[in-house]
This record gives sequence, structure tokens and C-alpha cells, in this order.
Amino acid sequence: GQVQEAMSYLKRVPEGDPLYETAARVQRLSSLSESVGDEGSLRAEIEANNSVEAWYKLGATLALMGRFEEACDALLKVVMIDRSYRDDAGRVALLMIFDALGGEGEVVQRARHRLASLLF
Repeated sequence: GQVQEAMSYLKRVPEGDPLYETAARVQRLSSLSESVGDEGSLRAEIEANNSVEAWYKLGATLALMGRFEEACDALLKVVMIDRSYRDDAGRVALLMIFDALGGEGEVVQRARHRLASLLF
């Protein structure tokens, strides 16, 4: 819940540090911070009207909380509901998460497969 503090810490990782690349990838997620909201309120809004905006904000919120699998699920819902939302923001946010996770792992592979099936 302390996004700015976390991003500030990541910016201080020196270039020679083995975690530098990981920190840089995670920092790129900070662009999602403008869309962060209260998880409970967002889930209530989704329950009430299945709002694509609420799905997107939930995905951004979960991503910045490090809950990447849930974030991917929410952002995939954005792509499913309205691919053109905010100039393809759901897909773009998913790609940022894939990058932050190093492009590997079960979460990335599963979400990448689901994204491909939605797009093609």
C-alpha cells in the first residue's frame, strides 16, 4: 500500500547490484499507480455493474500489491470486455507485468496463453 515509498527504494538499487534489472522492471509498473483504488470498493463496483474501469483499477491495484496472478486475471477481464479501453490499456498493463516478472514463470505463461486466445 506504500507505492511511492517502494518505488523510491527501488530507484536506489545501484546499477551493479544483481537486483538492478529486476528493480528496473518493477519500477516500470509505477505508471499503474495513478489507477490504484481501494480493493473492496472496486470489487463492489464490479459486482454492481461489471465496470471495465473498475476491472482495470483492480488489476493495477493488485499488481502494485504484488498479487500478480490476480492482477493478470483482472486485466484479462478488461481485454475481454473492451479491448480498446484506454487505447488497449489492459493488454499494455499485462505486458508490463510480464516484464516485471522477467517474462517467465507459471503466472506469465498462463496469462500470456489466455491473452493470446483473446486476441486471436
